[in-house]
Amino acid sequence: MSLVIFRSFCGLPYRVCEGFAGETLGAGSATEFVTTWERLTTATASSLRPALSHCVMAKPFVLWMTGLPCSGKTTIVKDLQKDIPNLAMLDGDELREWLSPKDFSKEGRDEHNKKVAHLAKLLLRHGIPSVVSLVSPYAENRENARRIVDSGDQFAECYVKCSLAKCEERDVKGMYAKARRGEIKGFTGIDDPYEAPENADLIVDTEDEPLADSAQKVKSFLHGRGLL
Repeated sequence: MSLVIFRSFCGLPYRVCEGFAGETLGAGSATEFVTTWERLTTATASSLRPALSHCVMAKPFVLWMTGLPCSGKTTIVKDLQKDIPNLAMLDGDELREWLSPKDFSKEGRDEHNKKVAHLAKLLLRHGIPSVVSLVSPYAENRENARRIVDSGDQFAECYVKCSLAKCEERDVKGMYAKARRGEIKGFTGIDDPYEAPENADLIVDTEDEPLADSAQKVKSFLHGRGLL
């Protein structure tokens, strides 16, 4: 599989991309590599700059997004990444596959949340801004996350507010339906409680506002804290 390496034009480090501009790099000499790289960047700079002109590089932070399953957490983060190219997403479902598989007990959830918080702290320490997309259903989960990250205004809790009925309506995977049939036990919102935040740093209402508005609220919040 052939790969090319190119440099972006909004401050990003080098990235590896497949099939970029039809150029490929094999096992040639360093001189051939540099020559090819220069040709690629020269040929594509004019077309890439307009597309990336809106990009902003964020300062390090941890934004902890909590909300019911299917409330829109991950969707918001993906929208933010379009404008904040150095933003990392820590998706709770993806991380569970290798951090805490199959343990959905309260103790298991607590432990999983702590592991994700430590990972977010590690990214912060290395200067990488991140958004955690995690149900984190208990107030204790979020308090522990804030304590573990321990970064003052670089940590913020965002409540992605959406009714249970609307979340069920959005559930394309049918997880809520399986939970109601008893096929999934301990599912948040059905037979396991969700403790809505009482003092979140930011609230976005994905039921009553478009995605773009929710994402813009997050960006405005980050601007207000001097993180963008």
